[in-house]
Amino acid sequence: MKTIRCPECNLVNWITAADCKRCRYVFQNAGNKVVETASVGEFLPQQNSFTPPVAHDFAFRENVGQMPQTNSQAPQTNYRKPQNNYAYNNYQPNYGAQYQPQNLKSGLAIASMVFGILAFFGSIILIGIVFAPIGLILAIVALVKASKRPNEYGGKGFAIAGLVTSALVLLILPMIAAIAIPNLLAARRAANEGSAIATIRTIAEAQGDSKFNGKQMKCATLQDLAKTQIINQGLADGEHNGYRFAINDLTSGGCEITATPIAEQQGTRSFYYSTAEGKIRAATKKGAIATQNDPALDR
Repeated sequence: MKTIRCPECNLVNWITAADCKRCRYVFQNAGNKVVETASVGEFLPQQNSFTPPVAHDFAFRENVGQMPQTNSQAPQTNYRKPQNNYAYNNYQPNYGAQYQPQNLKSGLAIASMVFGILAFFGSIILIGIVFAPIGLILAIVALVKASKRPNEYGGKGFAIAGLVTSALVLLILPMIAAIAIPNLLAARRAANEGSAIATIRTIAEAQGDSKFNGKQMKCATLQDLAKTQIINQGLADGEHNGYRFAINDLTSGGCEITATPIAEQQGTRSFYYSTAEGKIRAATKKGAIATQNDPALDR
């Protein structure tokens, strides 16, 4: 099979080719070198006369402007390229627009972002720990599905937002809890201690006003005071706001009232009050009952 070598790029083409397959040079000249295959991968110069290619399409005649020369014509030495570019030189295909998937599922991704936002704002009151794991799991599942089946699942941006917010809450929330929880417990203990002092004063005032069966009793019990509605019904069992209250008779006359924290988380100090003395005493007793030997409270 005869071949022809392009004078522009030196590419070997078949003799029937209208132009070079690499540089699109139009073969219309008889001066090109023609070679014939002698063996696999080797080409030898052909010494006989050149047979020009035959045009097989109308584009060749339109670009060149003339039919190819016959064997009787003399070879030309002035080569020229076609003036008009082929249409495909300016063609830029857009495969992405043709195969762009539509209506991708993004419910999991959006849900992960919503839970991540709820966890972020809920971390202020320490309830973000409930939403953060849910948002993190949903975000991971959404990303995995979007990676494995991109033509069906989308919303990677939403999933990444949910993943970042949820992970951030899970990282920061322990530090917030380490700072906030001790302060909350301390505030709770202080509130319980203040409530215990106020309750002791209420019981002491009720002892002076309580009368049963027409006679003044020395020390009324908490149940008796609660029945007459002198004190709150919640104090009838002796426990209120983390403290345990008790009323005892004094040998010297009067009543003593004690308030002891039920647990260390409920209160730090124990309190003692004597109606004869009229002072509230307080001390850190670690669950023990305060006595009249403890220091008096400043207020």
